[in-house]
Amino acid sequence: LAVGGIGRAWAGGLYEEQMEMNNAPALLTRAVAAFNDEQVIEVALQILKSSSVQSLGSQRDSPAIRIREAAGIVLGAISSCSAEAIMELDLRQVMSTLILTANDTTMTLPSNLRGDKAPRYLGILDAAASVLFFAWQHTTDASSELLDRLIEVLDVGVVSLLFRALTFKMDWDSRENSTGGMKARSTACRVVYCLFGIALTDNTHIGMRRLLEACDSDQTSRRVVKGPR
Repeated sequence: LAVGGIGRAWAGGLYEEQMEMNNAPALLTRAVAAFNDEQVIEVALQILKSSSVQSLGSQRDSPAIRIREAAGIVLGAISSCSAEAIMELDLRQVMSTLILTANDTTMTLPSNLRGDKAPRYLGILDAAASVLFFAWQHTTDASSELLDRLIEVLDVGVVSLLFRALTFKMDWDSRENSTGGMKARSTACRVVYCLFGIALTDNTHIGMRRLLEACDSDQTSRRVVKGPR
């Protein structure tokens, strides 16, 4: 969290390049480099995919769930300030894994790790937002790749995840606890921004049609099924 927060401030949206131009502290740049050099992303992704930390229907704050959340926090932190990390995540095509993991019922509860009561999936959602934004802003002539990315996240339930984040229960009586909910909503808005941005750049109009259909379908299912989704 410290590396991600401080790195994001020094990077200014331009990642390692801007940190170098801003003469970021050497300790910070070494930390970011270590994350990339020591295969931290590989370890975090293995944890998210591991069957040993998959949900068994229990919402208890077990060690396995904490490890899973910590892996998401690491991915969210490094992807917020490192273009190298984002490109590696993009190359690995991890969007489905990120969204499916974040949508797990055990990940929707408030975190006991972060100290701000944000939902456990916040780190994972941060990473997904960073990868989507980078792909959209650095697209090539192969616009079909962006459309495929959009359809992929829609098919694995990103709309339901965004609804959860945007309606996450806020504890307005505590400044510390309300901070986590605001972070979740802010990150969700970044994802919404990317989804509609990608859809609007799709000349086939398939992307916008699929996006609106996914929103309508999610809303319809919410009318039929009571309780949180």
